[in-house]
Amino acid sequence: MADKWARHTKLSNCCGPTEISIINAVQPHTPGYPLSIGKPIPNTNVYILSQDPSSTIPIPIGQIGCIWVGGIGVSAGYLNMPEKTAERFKPDPFVGNGGMMYNTGDLGRWRQDGQLDHLGRADDQIKFKGFRVELDGVANAMRVSGVSLISLLLLLTLRYIELRPGPKCRRAARRHRALGFRNAFHG
Repeated sequence: MADKWARHTKLSNCCGPTEISIINAVQPHTPGYPLSIGKPIPNTNVYILSQDPSSTIPIPIGQIGCIWVGGIGVSAGYLNMPEKTAERFKPDPFVGNGGMMYNTGDLGRWRQDGQLDHLGRADDQIKFKGFRVELDGVANAMRVSGVSLISLLLLLTLRYIELRPGPKCRRAARRHRALGFRNAFHG
């Protein structure tokens, strides 16, 4: 698809989390050239380090490691979350100016051509409708609040039914409301 679009417009593939001012790498795409997340933008450093979060050992070109980002765009950490900040933000040992670097949680590798490949996540974080979701956080919230898997599946099934057209789906949605169920998404 990138090749098709790039024939008609300028297309760039960008990567970067909110913790580092949104973008840390970009690649203007050329049709026929392998897609990547590009090279670091100015004033940004991207490191591929060991998957051990306590290690700052760089991984050789072509091998898979954890993507860390340093530079002036790295935020000061998470508001009122010192444990999470300490887990993800570390002093940047490669610049020596007191700067910080951030563990994106993404897996990647440097290519021989100097481009970065994004290869998924090192943890169980997913994106759901554009929002980051930590699956262990969801599981913990379900345990603490007493939400059962059956309740969650029922809610998701009812939400699915309400989004689908047709008389059977509308009847099912009316039945669930008549039984006193409220849809958490619409009240």
